[in-house]
Amino acid sequence: MPAGQASVLVGAALAYSPLDALPGEHIPGLRKSMPAITARHPELECAERRLQRLWYDLAQAEQRGQPAHLLERLCHLYMCALEEYAQLCQRLEQPLAS
Repeated sequence: MPAGQASVLVGAALAYSPLDALPGEHIPGLRKSMPAITARHPELECAERRLQRLWYDLAQAEQRGQPAHLLERLCHLYMCALEEYAQLCQRLEQPLAS
């Protein structure tokens, strides 16, 4: 990815909060079941805190003008954590749906 493209992607992403990026719209019924899941699963709370921490790190790095390769790495880490979070939500939601 070209350096300028990473900066544009990060800048556009920072217009949203990390919780806006959570997969609620992509997993049917997730938003409705989230409080029940979170209350019973500290693993999900930990994943949410990790997403928020990575988001904060990414925002701070972008604001400080860090090099594009660092922004790309932080963005990649955030996207991986988001994917793990989505998979965890799906796994935890399955017993609720049955």
